[in-house]
Amino acid sequence: MNNLDLSIIIVSFNTKDLLRETIRSIYKTANKLSYEIIVVDNGSNDGSPEMVEAEFKDVKLKRNRENVGFAKANNQAMKIASGKYILLLNSDAIVEEKTIEKLIDFMETHQRSAAVGPKVLNVDGTLQSKGFCFPSVLLSVIILFRIPRFLSQEKLMKWFSKYYWDADEVRRVDWISGCCLLMKRKMIEEIGWLCEEFFMYHEDEEWCFRAKKKKYEVWYVPTAEVKHKNQSSPLTDRFDIGKISAKKYYEKTIGIYQGILISIIYILSNMVKLLRLIIQTKRADEYEETKKRLKSEIRFLGFMLV
Repeated sequence: MNNLDLSIIIVSFNTKDLLRETIRSIYKTANKLSYEIIVVDNGSNDGSPEMVEAEFKDVKLKRNRENVGFAKANNQAMKIASGKYILLLNSDAIVEEKTIEKLIDFMETHQRSAAVGPKVLNVDGTLQSKGFCFPSVLLSVIILFRIPRFLSQEKLMKWFSKYYWDADEVRRVDWISGCCLLMKRKMIEEIGWLCEEFFMYHEDEEWCFRAKKKKYEVWYVPTAEVKHKNQSSPLTDRFDIGKISAKKYYEKTIGIYQGILISIIYILSNMVKLLRLIIQTKRADEYEETKKRLKSEIRFLGFMLV
């Protein structure tokens, strides 16, 4: 049996100041748990590893000479972690009071749970994410035709309860964001590590997909909260990284052809929005943003078809 309740894993790439805040938030809010913090530095050149060594003596630090990606770096840490539970935490996520305890308590009482996640908030306290559904053609059509606009909350819950629910409701979901994802060690050993074919993006989603295929549960627990600044890893090629990961995800899960169809639906959605903005002469900034999204979706479709 492991002596520690928890191993907290933080992957960092040039996020020194954000990383410092994240570690301090753990010390401030998780003092009733026995835990270790493992920071994997992915070849930072901003002094991040030196800061950890100087300011947080009890944090375990692994240095990579280059950026090996989010999935591989987390796997490196999980292989040396000692905790009964493993918490993946982004280097720009601030843990709120008792959040980690609440997530662990929930898993203790839900034996089929492979992973749980908190309510993720923006810095201003507004909702950022609450757990997600796996992509599907139906979900894309719901978004395209803006169905939520024309239905009451009661009808949304009745007809599309898988896709729409109150953010304060504890609920089984398809997947949880890796910005704060608590997993059971024994489940990781059974389901497998994060897939290292994903450099960044969709590795959390694919892991939850494998967990659910084995009939395990993924839960959203809104009484636990983190604030996510969404400012990590200053990479210049995020779009290319994202589209490569998305294509891999579709290939591994729902199939490449359904992925292409979903991409087409999103293109149509952005074209409709762009046309509406032209007709209604809305704000120029919104028009330009929609144009960017449309170009991005068309690029993605082209990539999917290659």
